[in-house]
Amino acid sequence: MKLSSHLTRLSLALLKQTADTPTRMISPLSLAEALAMLAEGASGESLRQLEELLGITRPTLRRSLSTLRTAFAQASAEQLLQANSLWTDEQGFTPAPTYCKRLADRYAAEVRALPLAAPDAALRINGWVQEATGGMIPRLMNEDMLRGLRLLLINALCFEAEWARAFMSHTCPAPFTRADGTAVTADFMHSKCEHLFLSHEGAQGFVKPYADGYFSFAAILPPKGVSAEDYLAALDGDSLHRILSTPAECPSLHVKMPAFRTDYGITLNDALKALGLTRIFSPAEAELDRMGRADGRLCVDAVLQKTHIEVNTAGTRAAAATAVTVMTTSLLPPEEYRELVFDRPFLYAILHTGTGTPIFMGIMADPTEE
Repeated sequence: MKLSSHLTRLSLALLKQTADTPTRMISPLSLAEALAMLAEGASGESLRQLEELLGITRPTLRRSLSTLRTAFAQASAEQLLQANSLWTDEQGFTPAPTYCKRLADRYAAEVRALPLAAPDAALRINGWVQEATGGMIPRLMNEDMLRGLRLLLINALCFEAEWARAFMSHTCPAPFTRADGTAVTADFMHSKCEHLFLSHEGAQGFVKPYADGYFSFAAILPPKGVSAEDYLAALDGDSLHRILSTPAECPSLHVKMPAFRTDYGITLNDALKALGLTRIFSPAEAELDRMGRADGRLCVDAVLQKTHIEVNTAGTRAAAATAVTVMTTSLLPPEEYRELVFDRPFLYAILHTGTGTPIFMGIMADPTEE
């Protein structure tokens, strides 16, 4: 099975896992690049789970991503640009030279060392992300996110392309009905020259190429009376891949679609754990020692992604940035590891440190109450 079908399946699974946010956009390619770099430093069960999530072995993934990067580099007018980077803390972590070389050689990753606890660390990292995404994602990290980290892996994507055949230059206001039945007014684009039609069990859509044909935009409208979430839930990755990759010729297709622009950000930890990627997040079990020597056991703290998209009559601008942040925990024997989850009522207090005198004490029974 090709990488494209694996990424289609992964993006569909992640969209299903993030159904609590109605408007959302995932970049499976950006995530795959970041996780592939993580996989280069993983072993054992951690590596097996990464390969299972991505549906492909590490060597095959490495080759497939390299082939894609070469193909993208040949795209006209540099429509899609990618950048990878590894940021390591100058204290508490010594990266393995072989790991750094693998990322530089196989992923064209920039390797940078800096004190991640420094006040300007987030500014420097965000500056790299902003440049790599053409200014569309100006901020990925903040100082709090960097606190305690030993390294982070970042992939950034920047896509910008005009339509091969543009929509009509003017838009018209029209109602757009939301999932709860309420309506809003949106600016709709119009096109009478589409030729690639999608159809699947009552759902209909279209494929619209960008200039030079290297990339295309696809949209699917669920069957009448079926919500987008219900339609999504009933789809599987293989079916979606077949739908998107086999459009039918249509002599003349009139499309009306709202122009839109949206930003989306998510921490993917819970979604990835639900899909079986648990080991890398475990302080007691993660096997990431191929990355280098640290002052504790390495484990993934967070997998973050931010995306941006603008779709208008002229074309599309989109960007994604994915960060995998890695921290250390103290090296305790496995039997000494403990995890506390405050998911039921609990007692709390504010104490004077020197004497242990309680200044405040209480019971938290419902954190949603104000």
